[in-house]
Amino acid sequence: MAETKTGPSEAMLVLYELGVAEVLEASRELAGLAAKLKGIKRGSDAYYDLTAKVAVAAGIIRAQAESVEHLDEQLTDAMPDD
Repeated sequence: MAETKTGPSEAMLVLYELGVAEVLEASRELAGLAAKLKGIKRGSDAYYDLTAKVAVAAGIIRAQAESVEHLDEQLTDAMPDD
């Protein structure tokens, strides 16, 4: 007998929503860094220090977004076949 898919588990849905929330929080942090960057003299040491923090924040968002994409694939795979 073929295995029947019943849909994503509650745990999968919680993980997905948590992943989305993490991306949003990281995006807010990046927005804050970008706002600070606008207030610092371009080319100063403080400016370059902040650009490094912006790069790290962007990398975190990229990793978290990839995680959400992977979770979405898992949710899709868990959906019942029509």
